[in-house]
Amino acid sequence: MDYWLSDIRIKVGGGIVAGSAYLAVAFLSWLPGGYRAHILDLLGNPTTPIPADKLDHALAYLLLGSLTALATRQTFDLKRISLAIVACAGILELGQLFVPDRDCCPIDFAVSAVGGIIGVVTTQLAIRSSLPSCVKHRLR
Repeated sequence: MDYWLSDIRIKVGGGIVAGSAYLAVAFLSWLPGGYRAHILDLLGNPTTPIPADKLDHALAYLLLGSLTALATRQTFDLKRISLAIVACAGILELGQLFVPDRDCCPIDFAVSAVGGIIGVVTTQLAIRSSLPSCVKHRLR
């Protein structure tokens, strides 16, 4: 199989996975409060110093940021991807104004945005550290 064909499959597959993650986060963000389970509920509800809803936001957007960084690794632009994650967090948080039993909270937006940016940055650092030195030189 030609290299370019497998490269196209990786790009398309990464885009589908990242796009599906965005749809899942949007669905869960706009699901009425009574129908939504928190991550801690699924883990047997252990006690943590972090409120369950904030942990949900941080982990969801950390995963979203990581998947976005992986899907766009060849055309990676930290500012543009970070701006997209922050915009997504803002739009989905504002949309909760129209969802029963949900509220729009600036702290939730901040936790989501920071979680997404951390996901993007850590994934990009992991990608760059695993590349051969000849490729790293071309990325500078």
